[in-house]
Amino acid sequence: MALRDSAILSRRFITALAVASLSAVLIAGTGAFAHDQDDGQIHGCYDKKGGRFRIVDDGRCASDENRVSWNERGRKGDAGPRGAVGPTGPAGAKGADGSDGPPGPAGAAGPAGRDGEPGEQGLVGPDGPPGPEGPAGPRGQSGPPGAEGPPGPEGARGPAGMSGFEAVTVRVPGNGFDSDSPKRATAQCPNGKRVVGTGASIEGDDDDIAGRVALQEIAPANGRQVRAVAAEVAPGTNSRWAVTVVAFCAET
Repeated sequence: MALRDSAILSRRFITALAVASLSAVLIAGTGAFAHDQDDGQIHGCYDKKGGRFRIVDDGRCASDENRVSWNERGRKGDAGPRGAVGPTGPAGAKGADGSDGPPGPAGAAGPAGRDGEPGEQGLVGPDGPPGPEGPAGPRGQSGPPGAEGPPGPEGARGPAGMSGFEAVTVRVPGNGFDSDSPKRATAQCPNGKRVVGTGASIEGDDDDIAGRVALQEIAPANGRQVRAVAAEVAPGTNSRWAVTVVAFCAET
């Protein structure tokens, strides 16, 4: 029992001694190495069997040593919390007066003052030139009718008027409506009468023919007839329609 305890104590003493020796070497080696290397690391070698450690400048170790390296400086730590605001310092001395600034913009106009007392009446000036003529006034009411004058002289005899006046009408188709296009209608005066006027019209079975059917011709023919022609125009119509021609006739 005593031998085992002695052996344990001996190993602990040797280990502590080795750690203390290693710390001393590291402290001394770090200071020496800082002047020889510029790569930001410390290099060292320790014996694989005995555990002896040494600092090296070139980083090369013997075959029975292991090579170790570590940074000279650890990575930057996180920023600490912000400190409390310090007390307000004393007020500084009053500075010198600055130079005058440029003039500011003009202010808004003030309210109008009250009217003054009327002055004395001046002398009457000369008459001015006449002004331009004004517009005509509204028309007045009509006066009462005057007395009837004497009859005038008899006028010259006029030409003889027409006799036997009548209108002859022809419709195509005769009844109802159809979609034929073009349509031609002819009206003829009776024997002994001649054409003195013409007329024609178009009608449909609905309002869709407006602007879609047009009169192409209406004219007298040979003195006794009137002819009318009507036809659909683009875009045409689906409505049915009729054309009527009128011959106004009289004896001549």
